[in-house]
Amino acid sequence: MHWRGDRSGANDAGGSSLDENAAFNRFIVAFDGLLGRGSPDAPFSATDMQNFADFILQVTMPPNPVRALDNTLNSDQQAAGTSSPTRTG
Repeated sequence: MHWRGDRSGANDAGGSSLDENAAFNRFIVAFDGLLGRGSPDAPFSATDMQNFADFILQVTMPPNPVRALDNTLNSDQQAAGTSSPTRTG
């Protein structure tokens, strides 16, 4: 989750670096500051962060607008993927 990888579930005893929920919850350290929250606002609680994690981990990226929804390639795309450029010089 964290761009440097230092806030992952692997930091917990017996944790896994692939545990997205644990990684998201460890991000609470920076979350308030990134949102511009501070005194007098109350910091996010662990419950708030878990509720947000439950929501955001369900969000998926939209499909690529250039690709077909079933991820098939048209003939031009297939041809481009099978040709190999040659180098000269």
